[in-house]
Amino acid sequence: MAATRKKTAGTDCSKLSYEDALDELESIIDSIEKGDLGLEKGLELYRRGDALLKHCRGKLDAAEQELEQISGAESESSATGSAPDADKKQ
Repeated sequence: MAATRKKTAGTDCSKLSYEDALDELESIIDSIEKGDLGLEKGLELYRRGDALLKHCRGKLDAAEQELEQISGAESESSATGSAPDADKKQ
């Protein structure tokens, strides 16, 4: 995990994949839990962790909305008896 954090540290959170952001966040949590950081470094990592957490939540929310849309489209198509793409092909 530390290798991932070094690779992504300083990268704009919005450019990270969910997985890379989560790896870096886990690494930050590990560092903070060890308790051997100075105040400034601890605050810096806390801020970065907060930004990464918000980014991950945003990615999860977007994925959830997409799944709900897909599920809604499938429910509508099964209620009408057509395939989800049938309307697009006409």
